Amino acid sequence: MDPLLWSNPGVAYLGNHDVATGMTTKQNCWQVLECGRELGGHLVEELGVCPVSLDLEYDGVNGGKGGGRFCWEVAGSFSRGERQGRFATSCVDCVLCPFLEQVAKEEGGHFILTREDFREDKMERERNKRH
Repeated sequence: MDPLLWSNPGVAYLGNHDVATGMTTKQNCWQVLECGRELGGHLVEELGVCPVSLDLEYDGVNGGKGGGRFCWEVAGSFSRGERQGRFATSCVDCVLCPFLEQVAKEEGGHFILTREDFREDKMERERNKRH
């Protein structure tokens, strides 16, 4: 698969460009931080694929692909070139990360910061589907 071509339910992307609408989409952590560990990235052979780019559980959270806009909550993500464990162990690095701040600003009142926020948002969307 071309590393720049992604699909999110019904939408095709080329980098951060929505192919169907021509609109710019929200960027994921690997695009902003240029870590090279995303699927097809230049450092994958040396360091492996970061689990953020493969995480389907958080696909779509904060408008990202995989866990790309929720990376601070993905176990095994990378910070400063080092593999992180659970959120609590890398919390300080993530809170100070300019990418988290960027996502928070872009999402405004719809920003999902924690797994609890994610679960609440998911439950609300499911309730809305039923009504």
